[in-house]
Amino acid sequence: MKHEKYTDFTKNKNTGIFLMILAVIAGIVIGSFNVKAGDIPVLHQYFSPVYSGDTLLDVFRNTFMSLALFTAAAFVMGMFTFGQVFGVFLLIYRGYGIGISAAVMYYTMGFGAIPAVVILLLPKALCGVFVSMLAVRELMRSSCAVFRYVTGGNTESDSGFFRLYCIKFAVITAISAIISAADSLMNYIFAKLV
Repeated sequence: MKHEKYTDFTKNKNTGIFLMILAVIAGIVIGSFNVKAGDIPVLHQYFSPVYSGDTLLDVFRNTFMSLALFTAAAFVMGMFTFGQVFGVFLLIYRGYGIGISAAVMYYTMGFGAIPAVVILLLPKALCGVFVSMLAVRELMRSSCAVFRYVTGGNTESDSGFFRLYCIKFAVITAISAIISAADSLMNYIFAKLV
């Protein structure tokens, strides 16, 4: 018996993007309300310049590791039928880090944090969300394909599917490296201007 009904919101691009953005926004809200006086957040994901590092290499390494670990988690979860659920949680987690980072900057610097948030945090957060959404989109597509195969909805074997999946994630990782290099440069320039 073939099961034709499954959750695959990646076919409708508008619905998929909207739901992914909603998950990120939910994470931002949760993260921003989770900062308490005197607490050093653990799950900040190196969005905040306060925790990114002191040198160009530190900033690059921390930013790249945050993006690469997220991408690796999405890659692994895409190989399972239940990966879609984890994809949503990954996006909430990404938003959580952004919310915590912005809240910490405002908490420590008050309104003086606005230039740092606009110049350093916002572009990095947008790029991080972009890369995260690319990774989760591929996770969702792969997870849906695995689900169709397991339930007998698609009995055709595509030998090039996994190879293409790996190539897509290699490209996402390369984009992450470029974003990390740009973030290092922006932190360096901002530090010189302040």
